[in-house]
Amino acid sequence: MATACPQATRAVSTASRRALVASRVRASARVPRRPRVRAGACVAAAATDDDTLASARALAVPVAEAPEAVPPGPAVFALLDGAGPDATVAYVGVSKRAAADAAAAAHACAENDVAATHVCSKALPANARKPVLRAALLAWLTQAGGVPPGNETLSGGDGGETRVSSSSTSTRKEKRTASRTALAFELASAAVTPTAVNDLCRDGFVVLDDVFPPDTLLAARASAEHLLADGKMRHVGQEGRDDAVAVLDAANMPSSASRYGGLAGAAEALLAFPEALRKRSAEKVGTSSTSSERVKKTASSSARTHDRLLRVQPPSRLMLAHYPGDTTRGARYVPHLDNDPDDPGRNEGEPGLRARDRAVTAILYLNQNWEEKDGGCLRVSLENNKGEVDIAPAWGRVVLFDCRRIVHEVRPTDAKRWALTAWIVDGPGDDGEVA
Repeated sequence: MATACPQATRAVSTASRRALVASRVRASARVPRRPRVRAGACVAAAATDDDTLASARALAVPVAEAPEAVPPGPAVFALLDGAGPDATVAYVGVSKRAAADAAAAAHACAENDVAATHVCSKALPANARKPVLRAALLAWLTQAGGVPPGNETLSGGDGGETRVSSSSTSTRKEKRTASRTALAFELASAAVTPTAVNDLCRDGFVVLDDVFPPDTLLAARASAEHLLADGKMRHVGQEGRDDAVAVLDAANMPSSASRYGGLAGAAEALLAFPEALRKRSAEKVGTSSTSSERVKKTASSSARTHDRLLRVQPPSRLMLAHYPGDTTRGARYVPHLDNDPDDPGRNEGEPGLRARDRAVTAILYLNQNWEEKDGGCLRVSLENNKGEVDIAPAWGRVVLFDCRRIVHEVRPTDAKRWALTAWIVDGPGDDGEVA
């Protein structure tokens, strides 16, 4: 296993250590662009390029043939109103007993006047567990363009099947919003493991790979390119940074039908990370309350980070950043803290939008086929002068770090570099104010 350079003696996060490789002779290490898939990572066989809903639709058969055409074991499946690429998706499901559950879903759709005449499917690994099933379901729902009518109408199944259910009194828009939120939380929860929380508390940062389905990433990148091409991104005029940004309102994300709607799925998943962090952190101490007394007694960086994780809330804004490929100078962002107590502008703005309110930075990278020669790494300064870690802005990689502890920078980049950032904010402190 590759390790950090000898000078960087402090242990870094488990997720990072697995990916570190020796770089040049200095107090730093590099996280390569695509480490191997970790156990428990939210990656499904149904989420690869060969396993798309579009490919499966080409092989759709009448629902009467579901028991023979759909795999009897784990699989993701879709019921269609008609056949061919333009057929409406009536229902998307995933199950460990796919053939039987697809037939049952078709029968239930018929009883509830949801048109479903054909079925298509894609087999999943025989030993597929819930994270794999959920990732496959999320991928196909994303490709379907939203929650199909059958998922809104039918109640959830049991066992291994993951269905979307909602109250019959809710509006269709509310149902779809609730379903998307639930799916985003499942994705975030699969990524925020107990190990990830422990590493984030101990080291101040953690690197997570293979969190998002490929189609979510592709849609987000396409919409980001549209924003840039349409002149919607602006330089902030801040000395030491060369990126152009666009601010996204979490409460008013672009419609899925718009040129920018592809960013919604990625944004919703990032916005689900605070809840996942809160719940996983509460499991660590067996309570959902804050641990201020414990923090006061220990006064350790790890304990303070953990205390904040118990209270974090989603931000009302996200930021999309683009660094141009500049082979003559290299676009960059100088070293800084996202919540710097020495920053005179730290208290400016509305509560929740001030720099002082930031607790955890969550960054999603949207850079396909990133290579070491492209530069643009996120350089993290390890605490106590123990060196540095360079983290490549690889496709689909998520980096979480404590805004108060981690000094970081964007190294000069020679290729276009995209990042979607959510500054997860502090919840109410002991004094009732945002800490």
